[in-house]
Amino acid sequence: MDINNNVQKKVGIALIVGFGGAIVLAVFLAIIATTFNAVSGPSQEDIEMTEGAISLSLYDKDTVEFNKDTNNFEIDMRENESVKEINYMTTTEDYYLWDTVLEIFHGYSDTVTETMDSDKYGVALLNPNNSDNVLLEIRDHEVEYDVSQDH
Repeated sequence: MDINNNVQKKVGIALIVGFGGAIVLAVFLAIIATTFNAVSGPSQEDIEMTEGAISLSLYDKDTVEFNKDTNNFEIDMRENESVKEINYMTTTEDYYLWDTVLEIFHGYSDTVTETMDSDKYGVALLNPNNSDNVLLEIRDHEVEYDVSQDH
């Protein structure tokens, strides 16, 4: 009987240690997965949903693409008639129209923050004359760059 009792204790201890190890491993893997997701960036589904929301508000006239290097949703208006208006607003001293663009982009920034569930992503208006540069960049409702401030 003592042998049987001793075996049961050892099996019980092994099970407890095994379950404890499994719990520790599960917690460790969850931490690794969370860290990996934070490093790897947003899901493709979140990106597509945000691009779609912004594109819809632009009546699908402009291109909206996520730039993973800058964490910005970039709006490219080169294929749109608004290019003339944007060029006019950014090349004259007449900035009263630009305030409307700022208001609209603050709304896009709010959309990005809400749909991406993070304040580290922004929205940018690409320069229609040189798409390597931006005219406006807003992240979490804060203006990071505004071309109208350069004049």
